[in-house]
Order: sequence, then C-alpha cells, then structure tokens
Amino acid sequence: MSVSAPTPSDPLTMKLGKLALATGCAALAAGVAAPALAQEAPVNLLGAGSFEFESVSLRLPELSPFPLVVGGWGSRADDSGAATGTDTAWNGLRALAITGRADSPVHVIQDAPFGTAGFVFRAAVKRRRGQQSISLHGEWDRMDPDARSLVRLDFRGGSVRVTTSDGSWSIPARLDDRAWHEFEVRSDPRTGQVAVGIDGVLQGLFPGAPVDVPRTVILGGHRGQNRSAFLYDDLAMLRLPEIELLQLEEDLVTRGASASIQRRLRTAHHALLSGSTSMMAAELRALMRLLDPSPTTLARGRVGSLIELVDPR
Repeated sequence: MSVSAPTPSDPLTMKLGKLALATGCAALAAGVAAPALAQEAPVNLLGAGSFEFESVSLRLPELSPFPLVVGGWGSRADDSGAATGTDTAWNGLRALAITGRADSPVHVIQDAPFGTAGFVFRAAVKRRRGQQSISLHGEWDRMDPDARSLVRLDFRGGSVRVTTSDGSWSIPARLDDRAWHEFEVRSDPRTGQVAVGIDGVLQGLFPGAPVDVPRTVILGGHRGQNRSAFLYDDLAMLRLPEIELLQLEEDLVTRGASASIQRRLRTAHHALLSGSTSMMAAELRALMRLLDPSPTTLARGRVGSLIELVDPR
C-alpha cells in the first residue's frame, strides 16, 4: 500500500494554551465577552497520563468482566512490580515502566469517556528491549485481553506496525533505549483514514478509521511480547472536533472576528464538552451565517467540514 504525503493544511500537532476551561464557561454564563478559545487546551480524556502523581492504582486479575474506574490506570500481570513509576521521564519527573518477565504478558489499562466522532491520541514512548503495543479499543470484551482493537501500534526495534480494521502496515522507525519518541494517531471519519506521526513527522495515512471511538487504552504486552521493557509518558486522548474548533477560533480571532462570532464559537465549544454534538452543529450553522458569504472563504469551508465531522447527514 502506498501512503499519502502530509499536506500543510493538515498539521499533526497544535500548540496547547494554558487558560482553564472554567474561566471561559463562567464568562459565557455571565453574559460577558469570553477570552479567546484558542488560549485553552483541549481536554485530555485520560487520567494521570503524565504519571507525575500516580502510575498504576489498581491491580486486576488476568481475566475480569468488570469495568475500570474512568480516570485511573489498572494493571494485569503475574509479576509483582511489573508496572511501576520511574525517575526516567519524557517531561517532568516520572514515567511509567512496563516490564514483562513471566510467560503471561503485562497489561496496563484505562477506560476513557468519549462520545464524539474523531480522536487524536498522543504518547511518548521509549523502548528498552523486546516489543510492546498500544491498543485502542471500543466496546472491549474484558474476558479476552487479546481482543481485536480499533487501532493498534506495535513497537519493535526497527519498525512500528500500524493495524486498523482494514489491514496492517509497517513503518521503518529505529527505537532504542537512547531516545524518547513522540507518537500521534489522528483518526478522521470524514476521510476514513488514520494519520500516524512520529516525532512530529507524518508517516502515512492508513485506511480503517473506526466508526466507534476508543473507550479503553491498553499499554504493554500481548501474546509473544512477554519479555520486554518500555517506558510511557504524557499520554493524551483528545477530541478531534475540539482541536479543530480551537484552531478555527484562533484563526478567526487573529483576523478580527466580531464578538458575536466569538460567542457562537464558545457556545459550540460548551455544547461539545457537554456531549451535545447536535447543539454544537446548530451553533456552527448559525456561525456560518455570520461569516463572509463568499463560497470561496476558507473559514466557511472549515466550519462546513467541522459540521460534517460532528453531525454527518
């Protein structure tokens, strides 16, 4: 399979700001002109992804039908101490070390709420030996740890294998204990493609973007990946619609968007975070009427694409 080259209009990463979401929502509720959305960071749906204050808080049996508590990591392993905090980190002071020693592989697992189309998953990974994986699952059968995932990355010494529902592909990438690597998986149901980036460089666009969205993240070993050691840090699961909305707002404000346009953007953002994509789409359609009516206006095309993402018809 040939993979598509990156385009300037589809960057794999965006700069995250520091303003708290609560500030903007409170300003909206008070009827006050709110600060720019672009100063906000997209909400990370994974808890303790930086491992600064918590690594693995829950030990689980090898097979269990019970769900996890959203927002915390649990582990399954026969080895004591197989998933531990470490002072070797990508950012900050701690990362998560997953070491498989026995015949049974080690899993570190977290459930994440989602409820939106399209996602971006990010992680920093450092290989010490062997191979491990990151698997993103939908409605996962917890009695089968090796159940088929929506998207899976297998990390090896000289390559990364990308697997979706449409197939499996190998990306040349040297991974060793001398360097951390940043990975990003961007799934877009509008194109049906999964974009995979390594260290800020797009490696390819692969078919098989999931219709469902990941609700469980599994790190570590699978069958045949038992004797291994990897480090993980700064994991994030983000909503693709929220990222695109923040990027759109940043551009519009830079171009001098009116207060009414900014209010529509903020209401659309609040609707998305509240789980109402239909309300978000309605606000975006109202926003469209406030923009330059020229059909060639770039902003109108981006708003239309965002509506397609959250409310396909």
